[in-house]
This record gives sequence, C-alpha cells and structure tokens, in this order.
Amino acid sequence: MRDPDSLAEEVLDILDRMIELVNLENTMLESSEVDLFEPLVDRKVSLFEQYTKKLEYLRRFKEIREGISEDLREELLEANEEFQELAERNQRLLAGAVEAGNQMFESFSQAALDSQNRLSRYSKMGAKDTSGRRSVALAYNQEL
Repeated sequence: MRDPDSLAEEVLDILDRMIELVNLENTMLESSEVDLFEPLVDRKVSLFEQYTKKLEYLRRFKEIREGISEDLREELLEANEEFQELAERNQRLLAGAVEAGNQMFESFSQAALDSQNRLSRYSKMGAKDTSGRRSVALAYNQEL
C-alpha cells in the first residue's frame, strides 16, 4: 500500500496544476488569444487523466483515504473548492466563446449571401446571371 500523505500530496500537486491551467485558459478566453489553446487543451487532458487515476485509487482503498492527515485533507478540500469555482467560470467562458463563434459564422454567412445578391450581374434580357461568381472580402471587429 502507498503512504496516504504521499498520495494526497500527489493529488494536491495535480490539482494545483489543474487550477493554474484552467486559470490560464480562462485568461486566454477572456482576451481572445486562442493561438495557444491547442497545447493547453492537451495539457488539460493529461492532467485530468492523472487526477482521475489518483482519485480512483483513493476511492478503491478506504484505508489510504482515511490515512490522509487532517492538514492535507483540508488543503485538498480548499484546492478542490477553488478548482470548482474556476471550472464553472471556464464553462461560462467556453460557452460564450462558442456562442460568439456561432454568431460570427452566421454573420459571415449572411454577409456573403447579401454581397452575392448585390454583386449579381444581369443579362441584356434582365435575367440574373449566376455564372460569374465573385469573391467577397469579409472582416470582423474583434472587440465585439
């Protein structure tokens, strides 16, 4: 069997790194700096896998769980509470980012359709000529 406090320290270390990571992700989401997002998600997945394995071990072995010192138990509870708050904030920020992306896509799509109609050519007989499609330049205001 493993030393309970040693295992608790490992769980606490992983939880601290998860807190740091979710904090960083929240900052990126708030500032729209998503260029570093993919490596961050890879780290996040790795930490969650490690955390899950440690918690599963604690769940399986009652004597280890009960052997954790009171100080470490308190630290774990406080870190877990901090992580839960950050995770809830992260969920709201991610939902906002998805909604903004959906709105942007919808705006781009509508602008492209509107521009296509404005740029349409008409034949000498007055019929709409759709054979010569033109490219349309689109941009968006990042502050929205």
